Amino acid sequence: MGVMNQRKIEVFRKPKVGILATGDEITEVGEKTNKYNQPASSKPSIISLIKNWGGDPIDFGIAKDKDIELSKKIGKANKCDLFVTIGGASVGKYDLTHSSLIKMGFKLDFWKIAMQPGKPMMFGSSKNTFVIGLPGNPVSALICSEIFLKKAIYALQGYNFNEKTYTFRLASSLNSSSSRRQYIRGILFSDKRTGEILIKPLKNQDSAALFPYSQSNALIIREPYSPTVKKGSRVNVILLKN
Repeated sequence: MGVMNQRKIEVFRKPKVGILATGDEITEVGEKTNKYNQPASSKPSIISLIKNWGGDPIDFGIAKDKDIELSKKIGKANKCDLFVTIGGASVGKYDLTHSSLIKMGFKLDFWKIAMQPGKPMMFGSSKNTFVIGLPGNPVSALICSEIFLKKAIYALQGYNFNEKTYTFRLASSLNSSSSRRQYIRGILFSDKRTGEILIKPLKNQDSAALFPYSQSNALIIREPYSPTVKKGSRVNVILLKN
């Protein structure tokens, strides 16, 4: 290994990334649940991803669907370089994250994107703090993290990260796509007969289905209005570290 003979080098500190889950129906993982609530499974998963990508996560806990509680939590976001919310980004009666962020001085650059899963995602900033609002559905939140949050955390460390795309042949056909860009969960495997690596789309693509997502190791990218593709066709794929 060579010596650079440099007295000073430029470094970046780990970006502080706050993360807040929202919703009356969720509880912290490990707490008692009943038929009305469920554990906030996305939050610990995303905290783990933030660490993997070089961020310093700050757990802001859970905010119930109340303006006062949300505003109080969001009011502490200025401690962070990047503030991440999970849920409350749609337009229902109890989806208050969007309005609370605006009320607390955040300017949103975009809200709702042509992506499936992940349509309700939003992004904005307030002074020196950026905010990414992730959807509430677990799979949507995790895929949006892989596509957007990862790049944002790397950017805060001075690194222009671009996900590498690969092409693989399909092990089964895919129907035509909608008006949104799709990220289809799939499994890469080696064909026993030929030894070729193939990609198999999972049947269950529900944005709330975590178990199929945990089985996947890749995402198939489908551009809007893509036609039906037959078994054996090549598709663009990004890898997951599930």
